[in-house]
Amino acid sequence: MITTDSAADVLARRKARFRAEARKAPPPLPTNRLTVWSGKVTRSDKDAALAAFVARKARLGQPLNEAQQRAASALSAGSALSAGSANARAAGPPRQVLPSKTVARTAAAAKSAAAAEAASKHARKLEKKLRDIESLERKVADGAVLEANQLAKIESKALVAAELAALRV
Repeated sequence: MITTDSAADVLARRKARFRAEARKAPPPLPTNRLTVWSGKVTRSDKDAALAAFVARKARLGQPLNEAQQRAASALSAGSALSAGSANARAAGPPRQVLPSKTVARTAAAAKSAAAAEAASKHARKLEKKLRDIESLERKVADGAVLEANQLAKIESKALVAAELAALRV
């Protein structure tokens, strides 16, 4: 025998269920746990990290913004770099600041190395295009019918070859 409950009965049971759940204690908050196979996780020394950052910026010849300058001056005036502090002893002797000409030379060398890498990457892309064009030409020689974009690619062979030759010079 099937009984049908009225809407009022359903709402009353629902309210009672929510009242009972409201009286329960909330579930505990999840704890953020980090498991590392190597053992205890420690935070890095902020002062040592800031000193390394400032030294790296100076070595690359990049200027510090206002907030970085304030932090660097507070670091140099603070107790973290004093002779008797444990952090200064652990960090070892201060790094040598390179003269500005040396910094400029290293920055220029880095830029030229990046430019050379970009040029070789572009040359590899052009070589791949030439290989693709040659495979399409072989398909045409075998009697295959090509689409319009493939025919346009074959027509651009001279431009790709000229660009590749200019890159290699």
